[in-house]
Amino acid sequence: MPTRGERFFFKGEYQEAMEAFLKEETRDKQDSSRHGATLNIAQVLICTGKFKEAEARLNADRAQAIWTMACHPLHLGISCWYRARYQDAVSHFRSALTSQYQTDNGFGTHFALYFAAARRPGVIEMDEVTQSLIAKLNQWPPPVPSASLYTAQFIAGLIDEEKYLSHAAVQTGKYAKYWEHYYRVKAEFYIGLSRFRKGETQRFRENMQRVSTAVLEQIFIEQLIARMEIRQIQSKTARKS
Repeated sequence: MPTRGERFFFKGEYQEAMEAFLKEETRDKQDSSRHGATLNIAQVLICTGKFKEAEARLNADRAQAIWTMACHPLHLGISCWYRARYQDAVSHFRSALTSQYQTDNGFGTHFALYFAAARRPGVIEMDEVTQSLIAKLNQWPPPVPSASLYTAQFIAGLIDEEKYLSHAAVQTGKYAKYWEHYYRVKAEFYIGLSRFRKGETQRFRENMQRVSTAVLEQIFIEQLIARMEIRQIQSKTARKS
């Protein structure tokens, strides 16, 4: 279930979300819980354009962590990206590859690099991203079936959009509805990026809009990026009017 802060975040009520996350950060004594609250605070700061403050919190939390965690450089990269520091963002994403604790079953950093290559060709070559993904997919033991695995296969061009989406409907068990919803939101994001690469900018915006407003069990990095993409689009539209 989402925390109180996460529920506010999903509704776009960032001040209330921040207050809730700050209380969680103070209350939580267990490292993993405290790190989670600090990450949520950074996510709110990024969404509200307070990038330097977000980066300061992320760096402070990273310095206190016992293990290296990919979530820190990934979110630092996102903050840099939306300050138009694209090469710095990619450098952060690359550094996450060596983290001891990865995201998305080890694929999260590759997904961030794909976002960079798709969204701004030239900051990193798409061939590098896809070849790196294929190499990871060919590792032994093979990755377990998951939303992350099928996303990696889709990005690498090993399955098409129809096959990618078909996996969402085969979830089973007690939490099948949750996993199907999560899978579809994740697929919506990466299909949106593939549409952007094809020049289908309106469909890309529609994909990002749906991802940005989805209500999930926790805040995922794809939703953070989608919210920032919509924020940029709205800002550009306002400047033109």
